[in-house]
Amino acid sequence: MAVGPEGRVYLSYGLSNYPQNVPPYGVVEAREGATGALIWRREFIATRTTPPDPQGNTTTYRVETHAMNGLVVGPDGSVYVAGEAFGNLFESLYGASNPNDSVSGSGWVAKLDPADGSIVWGRQFIGQLPPPYTGSAYPVDIALTPDGSRLYMVGGTSMNFPPYTNQGFQDGLLMVFDAQSGTLLNYKLYGGPSSDGLGGLGFTPDGRYVYLVYTSRFPAVLKVSTDTLDLQNPVWTYPAGEALWGVWRNPLVVSGAGGEFVYVPFSLASGPDGLQRILP
Repeated sequence: MAVGPEGRVYLSYGLSNYPQNVPPYGVVEAREGATGALIWRREFIATRTTPPDPQGNTTTYRVETHAMNGLVVGPDGSVYVAGEAFGNLFESLYGASNPNDSVSGSGWVAKLDPADGSIVWGRQFIGQLPPPYTGSAYPVDIALTPDGSRLYMVGGTSMNFPPYTNQGFQDGLLMVFDAQSGTLLNYKLYGGPSSDGLGGLGFTPDGRYVYLVYTSRFPAVLKVSTDTLDLQNPVWTYPAGEALWGVWRNPLVVSGAGGEFVYVPFSLASGPDGLQRILP
């Protein structure tokens, strides 16, 4: 959920109807903050197409699509959403295939017009693996720089993104988009021989640094320069041991006019859930 500068409430969620054999699909809604009245609704439905039959006919069919991997509203009211798909949504990443074929999962981000939910731009991305292997690339969270000029996305992937090669079961994936045009400005993979990923993110008020939740065998919160995005040489690292295992797919929040506090939710494997406050 996100709240716009005019007080509107935005929701992103998924729907499915298995009795009617309808795969899950993503939805974003805008509602009046005071009454909850629906203003607009946007659906996200990816598709694939079957190979031609002997008569040359093909069939386009719906496939699993999600829109619950990040939702944020910009200073101008523009709405940004992220999700996953197993077919073509904004770009033709998938060739001909049958419904039961194994395919890789792709990630996507989109900018919506707050007036009616129309798509201003949408970007879809997928990595590379040699056939017949399949993998996934997916967002976990998105955030805008304080000036609203760039959209950051963090997540994970089990695929290669040249010139980066996946180092283990899963690596962290970071992408930076121009918020106005949707142009991909930068991307990086981070990881070692085990399972790694990037969870929540937030910025210092001046936009010079980004806080990242890094999940691995040794989870941590990192403060990194937005100029270098170098996780190997952060400004500081806050190792949290077991306490950060539960932050995967949970937000990091920077609070206070001067960014005085960084809040990270956690879940202990052997104890209660809670909230950590880290001095920036």
